[in-house]
Amino acid sequence: MLLGRNQSLKPVCMSCLEGLITITGRRCRVCSRALISEKDICTACRQREYNFNTNYSIFEYSGEIKELIYQYKFRRRKRVALIFAGFLAEALKRLYPRSIVIPVPPRKQPWGQRDWEHVDLIARHLEGFYGIAAARILKRSGKKAQKSMDFRQRAENIQNAISLKGNLPNTSSNIVLLDDIFTTGATGNECARVLRAAGCRSVNLVTLALDY
Repeated sequence: MLLGRNQSLKPVCMSCLEGLITITGRRCRVCSRALISEKDICTACRQREYNFNTNYSIFEYSGEIKELIYQYKFRRRKRVALIFAGFLAEALKRLYPRSIVIPVPPRKQPWGQRDWEHVDLIARHLEGFYGIAAARILKRSGKKAQKSMDFRQRAENIQNAISLKGNLPNTSSNIVLLDDIFTTGATGNECARVLRAAGCRSVNLVTLALDY
């Protein structure tokens, strides 16, 4: 579990890091889910059309990583961002060298709650510690949570909620959307749609965890 302030300067104990479950074996080349009998693409992705090429998730959204993301995202244990940045940097440099990451913007919080750019903080660590460029060019409107929605409901909820707020990066670079959790892909899909409509030829996703 996350360590208290008086226990250690490290944000996460070693037993937690050792308990993280990475996704191994054959994956769907679109969403990163483990394949059972399918050849290249899982059943769900064969029934959907995405604007991004592929999502790569590092961990299964369960156990220790689920708790760490909760502590980071909802308890705002900001030191954990550096741990997450390390995992993501390894994946980005291996899969998409010379990439530009674009953080997926969070939904606006209900009135009275302060907005929290949790993915952007990870992107700042990627820039500062790993030399991976980031472009904060997306913004998001709407405050309705999507946690209990299926793909169709999420797609309807997020439709037209993403827009550009800055100039598009060099389209010859690898454009990679960065997010914490991949569930149905609806949010990443809308982000990719906006980017491709603006001129990006190719968009991929890299996420910390895959929620089955």
